[in-house]
Amino acid sequence: MPNRTFESIPNPIGLFAKVALSTIKKNPYKTLPEAEYTVTKLKIDREHLNAYNKICGYPNLDTLPPLYLGIRAMTLQLALMVNEAFPFPILGIVHIRNTVEQFKPVNVNDTIQLSTRFGEITPHEKGKLFTFISTAKVNNEVVWESVAYYLARGKSDVVADKTKPKEARLTQKAGDINVDFDLPEDLGRRYAKVSGDFNFIHIHKFTAQAFGFKRAIAHGMWTKARSVAALGELPPAYFLDVQFKLPVFLPGKVHLHAQKKAKVTTFELTDAKDGKPHLVGTLSAR
Repeated sequence: MPNRTFESIPNPIGLFAKVALSTIKKNPYKTLPEAEYTVTKLKIDREHLNAYNKICGYPNLDTLPPLYLGIRAMTLQLALMVNEAFPFPILGIVHIRNTVEQFKPVNVNDTIQLSTRFGEITPHEKGKLFTFISTAKVNNEVVWESVAYYLARGKSDVVADKTKPKEARLTQKAGDINVDFDLPEDLGRRYAKVSGDFNFIHIHKFTAQAFGFKRAIAHGMWTKARSVAALGELPPAYFLDVQFKLPVFLPGKVHLHAQKKAKVTTFELTDAKDGKPHLVGTLSAR
């Protein structure tokens, strides 16, 4: 396994320049490489964390919100894709699911070992599904782990199951959480400055139109983070699972509906006008 270690998170700007170059190269690879990138001593920058909390709606606490390490790990994912023998066109992949398991709270003063590695490729009705697995350790103890699922569109031998029932939607009950969010046109650019994710589909309507979108779309990891922030205080240990559905166009207005039953909170983010789903998720206390 070609492992690489870093003293700090790589610069995402330079990585996105390599992404643009990767589109003109023919890719001969068929499998994911066995590779892992690790930041050995990640220290949390309070100013950066506060900026992330502000745009995602979290309070400034002494513990990290669920997806903060996720945005740091995404830069390692990008580095793996541009530096290793990655088998898919990078600009064409779609983030369709993301899970986070927190085993214990991570303090802002902790020194963290953050690692990201390639997972597996599996068939999908719209192409190939592949994963990244990211792990955070404090004092050599695993405290946080995330799996990111990406779809590389293309030919597939998998036949869609037309008999599969539609996903059940939440029905309103007393005590449910209901919140509307007005999303400004510049949200993608503001979040990109914090997260380091400068994918062209999020930055401006003109760059998004080059990839088939009528307007810029919100980052999936922002929609997940903002939804979870609205759920309130989280348990010290939990499993968080979100599936991304339709894109959120900017500017726009979305509605969050969340419902708690015992240790599980189910939530969905939908279009405020027509109710079409943007994401569905569950938060399960451990």
